Amino acid sequence: MDSILRRDLGFPPASVPLRARLDSLGQGSRGVRDSSFERRVAAIAAILASSEGMAAVLQPSDTDLVPSLALERHRGGCTSLAFAWLVLGERFGLRLEPVLLPGHLTLRDSSGRFVEPLRGGLERTASFYDSAFQLARRPAYAALRAVPHGLEAAMAVQGGILAWKAGHLERARDALRIACLLAPRLPEAEGNLGLVFEALGEPDSARAHLAVAVAGDSLNQAARLRLEKLR
Repeated sequence: MDSILRRDLGFPPASVPLRARLDSLGQGSRGVRDSSFERRVAAIAAILASSEGMAAVLQPSDTDLVPSLALERHRGGCTSLAFAWLVLGERFGLRLEPVLLPGHLTLRDSSGRFVEPLRGGLERTASFYDSAFQLARRPAYAALRAVPHGLEAAMAVQGGILAWKAGHLERARDALRIACLLAPRLPEAEGNLGLVFEALGEPDSARAHLAVAVAGDSLNQAARLRLEKLR
């Protein structure tokens, strides 16, 4: 998925495999691997804050959401940072899993403790996360906790949006369908797929997917308004 997103953004393939680059950053993990959860999390955060790592940005550009491009630019959004945390977490003995929230991706370990890649000195984080976690209590989001392919689903949504921006509606439709298969009833995937179907002149399919998006995120005013208009 990373290589597909690079291609859609007009970038050549990564010169070095992404996992290998992240593994090299975590070579000093041996002395910390058996320490407390908090110490291992702090060690990973320090690596990603270094000159070779990635600084978090709350409102990333398209390139900041693609893991390999984010690492090259030393700044990442939730999707790219979640991937980096997953890989480095393995080196530090942390078994992390992605958690899908409204418009956001975070991580937690097997005991339920959260790791939030984007936290730390960023403006508007409190209201942003309060909103995301509040919406995440809704049934559709509760069902998305620990989706096995949650990270891939988030990247597929990004791929669909990129294709849509470029005017490639069929490619956008296909990418968003993949996201819906990876994380069934994910409001971001369903809502965007509904809008793409509307642009393709298929109102029945558009209504069906927008209805799923609204059911999962009743505060999504854009999806609700489009659905009402189509009805």
